[in-house]
Amino acid sequence: MEKIEKLLPKDIYWRRAVAVPVVLLGAHLINQTSKYFYWHYRNRQLQASVKTIVDQKNNSRFEFIKVENENELIELDVTQLREKLLKGEITSVQLVHMFANRCYTIARRLNLSAEECFDEAIEEARQRDHERQEAQKHGTAHQLPILHGIPIDIKDMFQQKGKRVTIACQFMTDKIYDEDGIIVQLLRQQGAIIVVRGNTPQAASFYHTDNRVWGLAKNPYDESRSVGGSSGGDAGLIAARCAPLAFGTDLGGSLRVPAHFNGVACLKPTCWRVPSQGYISCFKDNFSNFTQITPCIGPIGKTVNDIIVGFKALIGPEISKIDYFTPPTTFRQENFERALNGKVKVGYCFSLSTVEATLSMQRGIRIAKKALEEKGFELVPFVFTAEELKDAHEISLGLLYHSLIVNNYNRMIENYEQPLQNLTDGHNFWKMNSFFKFILLKIFEINGEKRLADKFRPLRRLNSAQLDQLLIRQRAFFDHMQNKWNSLGIEALIMPTYPTVSFKHENHDAVGGFGEYMSAFTITLYPSGIVPVTEVQEGEDETYDDNVNDSITKNMRKDIKGSKGMPVTVKVVGQLWEDETVLGVMKAIEDSLNFKIKPKNL
Repeated sequence: MEKIEKLLPKDIYWRRAVAVPVVLLGAHLINQTSKYFYWHYRNRQLQASVKTIVDQKNNSRFEFIKVENENELIELDVTQLREKLLKGEITSVQLVHMFANRCYTIARRLNLSAEECFDEAIEEARQRDHERQEAQKHGTAHQLPILHGIPIDIKDMFQQKGKRVTIACQFMTDKIYDEDGIIVQLLRQQGAIIVVRGNTPQAASFYHTDNRVWGLAKNPYDESRSVGGSSGGDAGLIAARCAPLAFGTDLGGSLRVPAHFNGVACLKPTCWRVPSQGYISCFKDNFSNFTQITPCIGPIGKTVNDIIVGFKALIGPEISKIDYFTPPTTFRQENFERALNGKVKVGYCFSLSTVEATLSMQRGIRIAKKALEEKGFELVPFVFTAEELKDAHEISLGLLYHSLIVNNYNRMIENYEQPLQNLTDGHNFWKMNSFFKFILLKIFEINGEKRLADKFRPLRRLNSAQLDQLLIRQRAFFDHMQNKWNSLGIEALIMPTYPTVSFKHENHDAVGGFGEYMSAFTITLYPSGIVPVTEVQEGEDETYDDNVNDSITKNMRKDIKGSKGMPVTVKVVGQLWEDETVLGVMKAIEDSLNFKIKPKNL
């Protein structure tokens, strides 16, 4: 009996010691299971709500007036359309009907558009026609704003009265804005008529436009290929002749890559020369303290003339009255003409050592180089060292992932939206234990995938000291690049926009992340413009060989097949504030080549 009494308290204590963690574990499992089912319940509610919105768009029906000479009119640039409006040869109502009809038929089929603005645009067009008639009576029609009566597209990031700003996120579809943001206010003051809003990647985060709201956007040249991102829908709308001018944004290539993939022109300006407000992000309360790489608003058009008009619409001596953060500047015609007439020294680069550009991309540089030399430009070779490329990649990806992409992922999860697989995969690697990450990268290297390891290595959690170190490296890289340009005496640089043409949808993970072609001038904030110069020839790129023969090589070879006829562009880069120099070089290339490309059967 004594033995039992001695054992009993211990037994009870032991049972209690075991019972407490079991109960806690059970409570934890119940809590996590409840959270799981609740999250998926809210996710299904969100999907149902979004489906209603999208169905409403797709089921809406419109009738548009037939416009004579449509095939001729859709090929005119903005300046030519303005001349026809001023001469009374066409009306804004007719232009809106013509482009809205193409958005209604072509853009819907290719998933290039988000919300449509057809009814409002037709009403605004009537008002613009009346204003023009009154101005003509008083002999002041030539004083009308630069975009007066011109239909345009804007990216689904700009705040617009009566519209959602979804950024292709399901959780962003519930709010309709009461007022225009600063960018839309400015464009309306310039007389523009917004017809449609362009589709973007989920959270505007990638070079491939796909999402759970407006769907997968298809390239007008080849529907099996991507329009790029994040201003992918906007560039596709211009290529498909669904709008004569568009306005998008660029942080890490979001104007430049889509322009290249769709064979159109664009400008990523010096970010401080154009308004920095009026667009919506995924950040809570639309606020971020990350300013080291600044999103930049810029135009997309068929021709360099369109880009010049679009850029002029975003700047001006009165701009600070609309956006007090933007200094008043004017278009420096003398700088533009100096560059146009070959009075600047230009560097040229055929490829980067990290990922070899295809033969068609390198031929594009040779074509542009020859065109500039024939116009009297002096050109000198420009080589990016391996250390420069490594530095730029690590800085840009480290900063962007830490300060932007992780936030976008978390915001979606918090609001019951499932991120797409590419964002999920990147996030899982980013948060992986550092030891396991080290092992995985070593496995990549052992299996001959060093380039793949180098691509993923910057995806890591950063503490405040590590973030500060990246910012210090960014400043040092800026100083280094400026010194390099000055030592060569160059004022502009031509280089491939991307190592290949638009990738196929199924290869977007394998061939859709070559940000090194953007990184150096993303972190230095240099202005960059894109101009089409040629198209891929039969079999030209199908012998692709970069002397590495890893998975990147194999995926490039696979993706290149069937790319005949896809557009090839050249990127023109200038130093900070020298946007007119960039535009002048772009215009010189375009004038010399007179190259025109458009999708067939649209």
